[in-house]
Amino acid sequence: PRAALPADLQVPSGGVVIGTVRCGYGHHRIALALASYGGPDRPTLLHDFAAVEGCAPSVELLTRLDALYSRLSRAASEDPTGVFTRIWNELLTSGDANASRSMRQFCEQLKPLLLGLPLETPVVAAHTFVAITALLCGCKRVINLVFDNHAQPVHIVPPP
Repeated sequence: PRAALPADLQVPSGGVVIGTVRCGYGHHRIALALASYGGPDRPTLLHDFAAVEGCAPSVELLTRLDALYSRLSRAASEDPTGVFTRIWNELLTSGDANASRSMRQFCEQLKPLLLGLPLETPVVAAHTFVAITALLCGCKRVINLVFDNHAQPVHIVPPP
């Protein structure tokens, strides 16, 4: 059986879920822009994985990851030598099939954030975590709207 959705994730009839993770601000900003498209005749629901109550282990995991990402990004931007900046940029633009598999395993832990969603509800993902998690939950209508100047294997969202 599918889990009950958190009260704040009740999707109106005909609605679209705009999913994001506030891990860096860019993904959230894209999701906000998408959600602003909604209105009475086309309801949208902004669903920030990192802001869900009642899913403590999943949200805690994302909170720790965001804190680490922010700390490392800040360190890279403040690096006077440029050495750490180069290492950080290389890390963010590299990856392989193993990285993609790791991303999928990570998203398995995020499934409680979407398990109660009706499977036919459209999900537009402004973060790869959302797209992979939605597919792992069995959602049938998922759009991965993650784009990057330096595409990475971890941004690929293969079917489960």
